[in-house]
Amino acid sequence: MNIKHPEFLFLLLLIPAGVFFFYTVWARREKVLALLAKPSRIKTLFPNSSSMKSLLRFFLLTSTLAMLAIALISPRWGYDWKEIETQGTNIIVALDLSKSMLAEDISPSRLARARYEINKLIDKLAGDRIGLIIFAGDAFLQSPLTHDYLMVKDWISKLSVDSIETPGTSFKLALQKARKAFKYIKSEGKALIIMSDGEEQDEAALEEAKGAKSEGIRIYTIGIGTAKGAPIQYRGSLVRDAAGEVVVSRLNDTLLKEIAKEGGGEYLRSSGSDFHLDKLYYDHIKTKIDDELVKSGRSKKWYETYQIFTAIAFAALLLEVILGLNMGVYTNVKSWFTKRIDNSFEKLRRNKKSGLFVLFFMLMAGPVIANPADPRLWQADMALQAESFTDARQQYLKLQVEHPHSSRLNYNLGIAHYREGVFDQALTSFARATETAQNEMLKESALYNLGNANFKIADYEAAVKAYEAALEIDPDDEDAKHNLQLAKDKLDEQEDEEEEDEDGEGEDEKDQEQKQDQQNQDQNQDQNQDQQQQQKQQQQNQLSQQDIENLLRQVNEAKPSEVDNGEDQQGAGDPRSNLNPW
Repeated sequence: MNIKHPEFLFLLLLIPAGVFFFYTVWARREKVLALLAKPSRIKTLFPNSSSMKSLLRFFLLTSTLAMLAIALISPRWGYDWKEIETQGTNIIVALDLSKSMLAEDISPSRLARARYEINKLIDKLAGDRIGLIIFAGDAFLQSPLTHDYLMVKDWISKLSVDSIETPGTSFKLALQKARKAFKYIKSEGKALIIMSDGEEQDEAALEEAKGAKSEGIRIYTIGIGTAKGAPIQYRGSLVRDAAGEVVVSRLNDTLLKEIAKEGGGEYLRSSGSDFHLDKLYYDHIKTKIDDELVKSGRSKKWYETYQIFTAIAFAALLLEVILGLNMGVYTNVKSWFTKRIDNSFEKLRRNKKSGLFVLFFMLMAGPVIANPADPRLWQADMALQAESFTDARQQYLKLQVEHPHSSRLNYNLGIAHYREGVFDQALTSFARATETAQNEMLKESALYNLGNANFKIADYEAAVKAYEAALEIDPDDEDAKHNLQLAKDKLDEQEDEEEEDEDGEGEDEKDQEQKQDQQNQDQNQDQNQDQQQQQKQQQQNQLSQQDIENLLRQVNEAKPSEVDNGEDQQGAGDPRSNLNPW
């Protein structure tokens, strides 16, 4: 519901004032009639007079007054989404919440000043979307990218070093969360601002920074603190090391500079109370990224309802005038309503069970909410039921600021993320719901949906574990059994494909080795054949030379007749005599 003119809410005070006025008039009238005659004589003396008729007329007049007041206030139900277009940049701020941020070398403290500076940056945004990541030894996406600046400010105002229990400072995890948050943003207008004192040295963060740059994310880092440093005061006492010495936290910006360099951005160091976020926003983000993101957004266009209340007021006033004309309308209407009511009660008396069922249904038909007194939760549930998932998600996130560990809020938020198709955010919400759920049915539903979200991102091994955990709570959940089998089949297909890829690589290597061996053998055979041919050629050359010399010697020694009749001597002498060297 939305109120168009809340400045007229004071007019609602006219309703009880009108009731009091008309009731006083009616009571005085009855008192005067009682003084004139007995009640049994009133109808005879005043045939057109009726107490019920007077009350009905007063009710109609009061209703007219109430409807006119409500029409001026103009409450509205229902709306359409109107598409709008904005230009801007997607900006995520990653804020360090390690205990070293409590150092007071920057007044009032590093963390308090950082929160203040982020709020100032949000006030300067124009069409840009803002998101928030908090990190220490672990990292969480506190707020996804949104145009709802007030919601992000609410989150920031409630941040403390106790928001994350894991000690340390992991830039790697913060960068991983940022890359996931930017995963579904197609535009190149993406900027990440890391604000930290850089106490820890997480060298693995440089690889994450390179990966982020390859995905179009520019990384800017802000070093918070001074080289001199200051002690850390936590819960009323100074933090000491294992030797009992007071820990002095100093700015260590070496890794911050390297992350900014690898991420294609800039490193800025805080100087006193100035974090240079104005310079970062105007001189770097808005000039180098050039508002490349064109975002299609939606705004609500509420349906006007004042016409309904005006029409009811007019009808009530018209009916009151008709009743005042003594045209018999009241008598006929009274007779009709009396018959209908008598028939309804007679049916209920005949079937008491059906009456109880109707009463139970009326009580249970409304939405089940954790706190019926909180209209925001009711509105969020109604938006989720109406499949307005974006609206429901935004309202749940606002409520989560006040109740971050509510399993019900995390579960409903996961449903909204899942139906929007943002499965990585749905995973986070369902996981939180399983950790904090006290109700077994809620925990089983959260595990089941956690499995569905993992299945959607093709993490079949995690999906199998989630479905199995859900079945441990409710072994009769047929949907979980069915999905578990699907996830196992998909997991087997993955493993088979990996084995085939490995086998294929092994066979390729064997084929290459066999081909190489065959080539070597062919080369050796060719060499042997060449050597044999050379040897045969040499032998042939030697034999031919010897035969020639023998024949020449025979010719010289032989007589002419023997030479002329040499054909008669064939076969009787040297078998090589058949050679004809000429």
